[in-house]
Amino acid sequence: MTDNYMLKWGLGWVDFSEEDKGKVMKVIEMLQTPGTVDELGVGVIRNSLSDAMFNGITTIQTRAKYFFIIPWILQSYIVEKIKNKTPLKYLYDEETRIMNELTWAQEDPTNQGIIGYTVALENERYAIPQKRWRQVERKPSTIYWNGLRTFGFINSQLSLSNLLKLIDKNEINIDNIGYVKGDDENGDDKETVWKDMVYFNIPFKPNWQKELYIDLNNEEASYLKHRIIDTQKDTLLAQILQNDERIKQFLKAKDFESLTYSPFINNLKPETQHILKVALHFWKILYGAHIRYNVMLQERHGSENKKIEFENKWVQWKNEMENFKWNDFDQELMWQITRKHSKVKPRTTEFINNWIEGVKEPKLTSYLDEIVEKQEKSNKGVRAKLSSSNDEQYGSWTGIDEMEYRFKNAQQIIKDIAQGASLIHD
Repeated sequence: MTDNYMLKWGLGWVDFSEEDKGKVMKVIEMLQTPGTVDELGVGVIRNSLSDAMFNGITTIQTRAKYFFIIPWILQSYIVEKIKNKTPLKYLYDEETRIMNELTWAQEDPTNQGIIGYTVALENERYAIPQKRWRQVERKPSTIYWNGLRTFGFINSQLSLSNLLKLIDKNEINIDNIGYVKGDDENGDDKETVWKDMVYFNIPFKPNWQKELYIDLNNEEASYLKHRIIDTQKDTLLAQILQNDERIKQFLKAKDFESLTYSPFINNLKPETQHILKVALHFWKILYGAHIRYNVMLQERHGSENKKIEFENKWVQWKNEMENFKWNDFDQELMWQITRKHSKVKPRTTEFINNWIEGVKEPKLTSYLDEIVEKQEKSNKGVRAKLSSSNDEQYGSWTGIDEMEYRFKNAQQIIKDIAQGASLIHD
């Protein structure tokens, strides 16, 4: 055989479901974002603490309005008895149409939180016909599905793909979607059947497509606020929304650490205050492990200047830890929360416990370096950057550089609610 060919490698997945695809896309996005790659495997603690405080919120949610848009699209398919499209095709087409509509209505859509606005601008710029409109890879429906279930907008724990299958089989009809008739409909048209809201716990608005905005109106803001309070009860997210002054203070916080010093924190339930402390203290302690990781990485695959820079960070961190109040750090609560929300690998548990004890004693830096290197190699395997076989060079910080616990995303959702309720103004 004399034909020449080139073997191309790439990343792909078996398309089991949109939920699976969404998880893979989330991982890919994280890999492309500096300061988020979890080299030492501590992200499972971060995610568990985030769930305990801001359950239903994710780092890829942008605006609160999508909590309404997705159910409305699905309800429309059922009410209008669409025959020429599958529920999945209809959902994707509507998400693309709305993406374009919301983007094109803005003078500057850059910072509006519209998912896929860059794709929408290309559709407009190149005058792409509707049948050929480009679609965003990660759809709002996959981004918000868990939140919709968590806050009870979708009154089911079905995956999106499974719910679409039920709709496709006509196993969901107008009598169990929470339809509310419009002012222009008489009683014989369609009945309101609150007792049979099997899958949707949100009233359907027949004319929701008209004058659609990315901002919440007063009714929507109130509805979302109470859905969160009713379903999340004792979480930090719900407790903030229960009080207007708490909302205002929360929105003024610059980052997660400054949030923990807000006056309203002292009025929260003791359990919530403890979780906030655990989250703050956990990263203060584990930040040192990430500093040592970067010092070693620069020593082996970087520059002397960067190594000195990170060594200085290490000295500063050690000085700060001399005043750390170890009695205030509830290590057992941290593990209780983690076990409740996630599964953690035994080697990660061992590493974190060893690091905490090593810093607390304190042990020699050489010992701390040893357990960091062991953890990275256990966590990353053949992809471990500290490996002697790695020939790449690194000129900047590698791995997690901060833990915000979804604070910014929760702040945006609460800001949307506050603006919709006229509690604050731009």
